[in-house]
Amino acid sequence: MRLISKNGRLISELREEVRSKPELAAQLDVSSQTIYRKMRQLNEFGLATRTPDGYRLTEIGEFHARRFVALCDASETVFEVGEVLYEIPGDDLPEIEEFAVAEVTPCRRHAPDAPVEQVTQFISGAQSLRVLLPVFRRGYVDAMAERSDLGTIPVVLEDHAGDRSNGAVERKLDELVSIDAVRVTRTDSRIPVGLFLDEAAKRVAITAIGERGNVAGAIVSSSSSVYDWAEATYDSYDGQVDNTSDAVRPTARDSPV
Repeated sequence: MRLISKNGRLISELREEVRSKPELAAQLDVSSQTIYRKMRQLNEFGLATRTPDGYRLTEIGEFHARRFVALCDASETVFEVGEVLYEIPGDDLPEIEEFAVAEVTPCRRHAPDAPVEQVTQFISGAQSLRVLLPVFRRGYVDAMAERSDLGTIPVVLEDHAGDRSNGAVERKLDELVSIDAVRVTRTDSRIPVGLFLDEAAKRVAITAIGERGNVAGAIVSSSSSVYDWAEATYDSYDGQVDNTSDAVRPTARDSPV
């Protein structure tokens, strides 16, 4: 069921119809390589097969697709949540049913910054805040700069994040650290997901990182099980951190945000 949910929009495009790789890539606004990777996985589980004209679902694939659509009442939200979760590595993610009531913003070509904007709105309305990030975005830093009422915001940051952040973002973050608005700790471990935890409200914003290092999507959830998973994930990285940083380490080069 998780494999079906993670590929909901792709499967919906294949239901009762053969589609080519270029058609699927254009319809879903992803690369052909992404379509190839997803179809190979569906094929391994016997849910889809290749034809001379493209791809189609197998009979068992059609059965599971109908079952999933009936279960979720064809919820576009659930399909989009599956898209975002697909970009997050790991097998310990919450079940798709836990996201039945959630705000989800996948990255789209016409609105590439929409996921970051959703997170900045979450930061602006948070009652408390803890953050786990593989890389900072300007919108996050600007939103945190406006939340002095939260006190010092703890941030666990991937040690390699500076190599992928914009130099201006690093300098802005350094300013926040210098005035105790943010406390940054770093881990040598690769962080596969961005988490923004509002403990007071028991809400969490989740961001996925795409193939090109972009924010591939964001989910805001109030589910208790999703929050518990996010808190456990945050704590696991917080327990691995390097020495607490009183300043942001300088970057060797600037990259696009």
